[in-house]
Amino acid sequence: MKVVLVLLAVGVVGWFAFQAFMGPGGPDLTFDGDEVLLATGDLDVRFSKGKTFEETYMVFGGLHLKHRNAVANVTLAGLSMRYAKALHRRFPDFDRCASPGAALAKEKVTSLDMVPADAETLKVLASTLEEFEENLANGGDRVCVQLSGTKLKLNSVQIREAGEDVTDTMKMSDFYLVDSASRVECKEAMGGA
Repeated sequence: MKVVLVLLAVGVVGWFAFQAFMGPGGPDLTFDGDEVLLATGDLDVRFSKGKTFEETYMVFGGLHLKHRNAVANVTLAGLSMRYAKALHRRFPDFDRCASPGAALAKEKVTSLDMVPADAETLKVLASTLEEFEENLANGGDRVCVQLSGTKLKLNSVQIREAGEDVTDTMKMSDFYLVDSASRVECKEAMGGA
């Protein structure tokens, strides 16, 4: 009996050590046709799927939110590569604050509230934001990321235990389910410019 208890205790400690070593997993998502259910610590969030998307963005900011009730784990402020290429032709240094093209770039930067589909996608998005912050602090190059997935429309948010609908308290309504994220070189994404 003691051996079983010791093995059980070692197993539990090993499981928690494995979880701590591997880091946080991706969001708890369930898919049912065009409906997506996200279960956070206390919330049940329902989305409906919209159009698919695939785009490369030059990162201008963002946030990796580790809160247990985060609906969007990652928010990214990004400039679509189609705008970046056009701006680069007129203002090669548009991504620098002192450039005359900086104001034009700022107008086109969009905020993407992202729900990563899995732990690997979350890891890529978080490391992209870390690299952006590091490069910004050290005068390094811009960071670009290629994303693909599905646009999501928020349908409802409920507090699970209370069964209370709190959808009206959400300020965001459009989200992006990101199935794939990969870091790309900005110069390469702009066609070697």
